[in-house]
Order: sequence, then structure tokens, then C-alpha cells
Amino acid sequence: MNKLIKAIQNKNSYLCVGLDASPIYWSQDIPSNVQGLEYFCKSIIEATQDYTIAYKLNLAFFEVWGHEGLETMNRILEFIPHDIFTVADAKRSDIGHSASFYAKTFFETYNFDSITVNPYMGKDSIEPFLEYKDKITFLLGLTSNEGAEDFQLMGDPPFYEQVIRKSMLWNIHNNIGFVMGATRPNAIQTLRNIYPKAPLLIPGIGAQSGDLAKTIQNAYYKDTPMLITISRAILYADTSKNFLQKAKEKALNYYQEISQILHELSLS
Repeated sequence: MNKLIKAIQNKNSYLCVGLDASPIYWSQDIPSNVQGLEYFCKSIIEATQDYTIAYKLNLAFFEVWGHEGLETMNRILEFIPHDIFTVADAKRSDIGHSASFYAKTFFETYNFDSITVNPYMGKDSIEPFLEYKDKITFLLGLTSNEGAEDFQLMGDPPFYEQVIRKSMLWNIHNNIGFVMGATRPNAIQTLRNIYPKAPLLIPGIGAQSGDLAKTIQNAYYKDTPMLITISRAILYADTSKNFLQKAKEKALNYYQEISQILHELSLS
């Protein structure tokens, strides 16, 4: 938690770049193999590291390459500057015994600073992650995809809200956060009313057209960290040989916009 707070303070930003690296979209000059994957991710990191406080690595884009993909992921993790926060977008969940090995995998073997976890299986599936007191476990709250309406918004109060309220009882180390989609800013405000100091991981800006200003305004709580995750809008701003320059420009634009919104909030 302290690492994330320090990164936010140093750069006055919430920008998190999602390394959702798909050869379908990257420049045709990059080979569609694990060597291309490593080159693409490291190049994006070099181009954007001055503007981002975190990188989110989506496991799907590494596991698809088998053991070579995971080895590549580890090298990319080691390449990320140590003062930049890391998120394992793994969405893992299982019974307690299995969950303890998932926690050890991502927090010890790969040394991520945080992880996304599906809370559907309940307390015993989450507790092993929470034992790592200096790491953040982001529970899926209300996600940004259309299918979130199938289950997460069911009931009264809606299921995502029940998850938030229930998990508050487990947060003895203050290391639970939530994934909340920017496509549902009112729900973010609901979460803040329930749990003001929860760290948030917020996807849905950029390709999914979430409103950046409204999202930050609803999610903001003084000295409480959040990550605004932007992936495709930065990674694939250009698919030509100029992709790095465009990615850098996009990251800078988002960085400046977030900083301006924070400045306005500080004056209000």
C-alpha cells in the first residue's frame, strides 16, 4: 500500500497502463511470438514509465504462450522500475488450500504488488491473499463489461454491493481493494459512501468510453489510492512503426488530464 501511495504522490497521477499485449493489434513489424511479446511490452514501458504509477499485466496475454510466456512475463516484471506499482490481473479464486498457492505464486514467485481476485467463492478463498499484509488484493466489485449486468447488479441491494459490505468484515489488514468499472461511475460513488478508504482499480477508460473526469470525481477520497487503468487506448493508439511515439503521447495526455482533474479537486 505504501509503495502505491508514494508513487501517486511523486507523480500526482493515478495512471496505470494495462499491458494487454495482443499480436492481433500490435505493429506488423513485430513478430507474433514470445520474442515480439517481450519487445512490445518492454518498449511500451520505456515509452510510458515517466507518466505511469503502475503497470497491470493481464495473465491471459502471457499464459497463452505456455511456459515461455510466463518466463517472458517474469522478465518484463523485472524490467519495470522498482518504484512503479505492479498488478497481476489474474482474477484467481479457489478453495483455501489452492488459493494459498495462488497467493504464493503471484506474491512470492513473481513478486507482484497486487492481484485481482474473484470473490464469488467467499472468505476462505480470499484469506490466503490477505495474509500478505503489504500487498493489495483487488476483489471484483462491479466490472466494466456489459455482462456485469447478468449477476453483479442482481438483487436489492445489488450483488456487488453485498460483496463490498461483506468483505469489509475481512479487511483486518486494510489491504482489500476493489475493481470498479469506469462505465458505472454512480456505482463507484456508492462504494465510496460504503467504504471511503478502499483502494480502487478502475478499468473502462479509453476503448470502453468511461468518463475520466466523472470517474475520478466519484472515486476521489483524500489520501486514498486508486488506479485508472488504460490499456488499448495507449497500447494501440497507432499500429504502424510509430506506435511507440503515439503510445507515449497518449500516456502523456492522460497523465496531464488526470493531474488537471486532481488539481481542480484540490481547489474545490
